Amino acid sequence: MTQINAGQCIKRAQALKGISCQQMADDYGLHRQQVTRWRAQDDMHLGKLVKFAEYFEMNLFEFLKLGEQSNG
Repeated sequence: MTQINAGQCIKRAQALKGISCQQMADDYGLHRQQVTRWRAQDDMHLGKLVKFAEYFEMNLFEFLKLGEQSNG
């Protein structure tokens, strides 16, 4: 079974797109600590994941694929 780690999606998308936590925080008008919290989350609401996919200029499936983790 494959699970999706939401924080891993964000981390890998940042690395692919060259976007730092500070840049992402500035773009969202938030403190960098909020981005750090997002990166640490295993699970997230679908609506938020859709918004992150849009932010990284990816479709939802591309974005979610970044966080795939196999179990067993």
